[in-house]
Amino acid sequence: MKKRLICFFLHEASGYNTKLVKYVPPTMEGFNSDEKWKGNEEYGPKCDTSKAWSIKFSDKDCCSLTIVSGDGTIQKTYDGEDFEKKKYEKDEFLNDIDLIERKGGVSIYV
Repeated sequence: MKKRLICFFLHEASGYNTKLVKYVPPTMEGFNSDEKWKGNEEYGPKCDTSKAWSIKFSDKDCCSLTIVSGDGTIQKTYDGEDFEKKKYEKDEFLNDIDLIERKGGVSIYV
């Protein structure tokens, strides 16, 4: 049975009500290794947990970005000045493809 993911899942641990905008599964299937994490990419079967997918988002539409590893051991929220300066684009976890795979993929919420 194929799992389905609700695209507009609310992730409250960050203190914000957020929506899922990017998903990379533990298998890394469909993941673009040239990903820039900017929010201007749209690809993959939305809400499918078997392949990577992304929907576009704008910093005008949100005020924070939360990164959660697939195994839940990494969770980081960029908000305020860190979000405005897009520091998430240089996040160590997001820029280490091997670590993303070892940690079971990644979900990104805005």
